[in-house]
Amino acid sequence: MITTVDLPQVGESVTEGVIGKWLVSPGQWVDRYDPIVEVVTDKVSMEIPSPFAGVFIKALVEEGEVVPMGSPICEIEDQNAITQDDEKTPPSKFELMDINNTYSNLYKKERISRPFLNKFERTKILGVRTEQLASGAKPLIDIKDEKLSAFEIALKEFNEKKIPFIIRRHLPNDTYEDWKLKELIY
Repeated sequence: MITTVDLPQVGESVTEGVIGKWLVSPGQWVDRYDPIVEVVTDKVSMEIPSPFAGVFIKALVEEGEVVPMGSPICEIEDQNAITQDDEKTPPSKFELMDINNTYSNLYKKERISRPFLNKFERTKILGVRTEQLASGAKPLIDIKDEKLSAFEIALKEFNEKKIPFIIRRHLPNDTYEDWKLKELIY
């Protein structure tokens, strides 16, 4: 469903803004909170984020144009709002997988990166898993009535190689490799 995005009100005394520069182009995928346009007001210069994920359809105002707050500025096809017509067609960003395709025949190819977990990957894994546990996910280890924080549980799961994450490493040739966490050395 195509949704119109309005220029948000940023303050009581700010009544209009100048469209500085469009940061996305028609047909480009935007995630929620990705900046889509620079706006300049008499008080501040800012980037306006996308209110939802979807495909940027078109800009409704040109760069340099003065726009009142609350006016429509662009259209984005909202990938989360599925109508009855769209139910039969999956969103364009996702692929349907055959149930018989498993990790081993989808991801396990000859790899060129080394099988060592780097500090950034370790930090990202622990952060994501801690957030999951803090949001109510069940621990993947037996915590035996211990009083542990979400981070301490995530660290124990990490050390026991129980976290079932797949690490995607992007390569310089615009391809990627997928590694299971338990395949990496750390």
